[in-house]
Amino acid sequence: FLSMVASTRQFTSNLSQVVLSDSSSFSGGAFSCIGGSLQLHTMSSSGSIAETDGGFLGARSGCVAELRGVSMSNAAANTGQGGAIFARGAHTAIMFKESVLVDDATAPQGGCVFAADGAAMQLSSANVSFFACVATFSHGGALQLLSAALTLVNSNLTVVESLSTGSGS
Repeated sequence: FLSMVASTRQFTSNLSQVVLSDSSSFSGGAFSCIGGSLQLHTMSSSGSIAETDGGFLGARSGCVAELRGVSMSNAAANTGQGGAIFARGAHTAIMFKESVLVDDATAPQGGCVFAADGAAMQLSSANVSFFACVATFSHGGALQLLSAALTLVNSNLTVVESLSTGSGS
């Protein structure tokens, strides 16, 4: 749906009141953000698939993404990480605000969310729910963090029926 590559952090994309269905891409099934910032407000997505990382959103190299009132369902990263959301690299941040729902997401690692190598996940005055997230190879049915940060401020994080089914390390 949308791929952004920004050479500076001054590039911003703001999308609101969007409904997506059956989007796919190599990385970041619905959205791929490399640098810059992305604001997603009051939107829903169903059936976004990435061949590698981030079934719904793939964020790298300093991308700052804000999700506010976002619902994602049936997202998958077929061969990589982060069934719904993938974040990697220093200065890369995913900020959850208000209510965010991930329902039925699958990836080999990090069924709902995968964050690594200095990426930050922040829940701020948010109600975030992960339902039926599955890591098919390794750890992190709902959330896998590898050298990444998770901060919760006045927030609720609910994880239901999420599991890791694989035998990988």
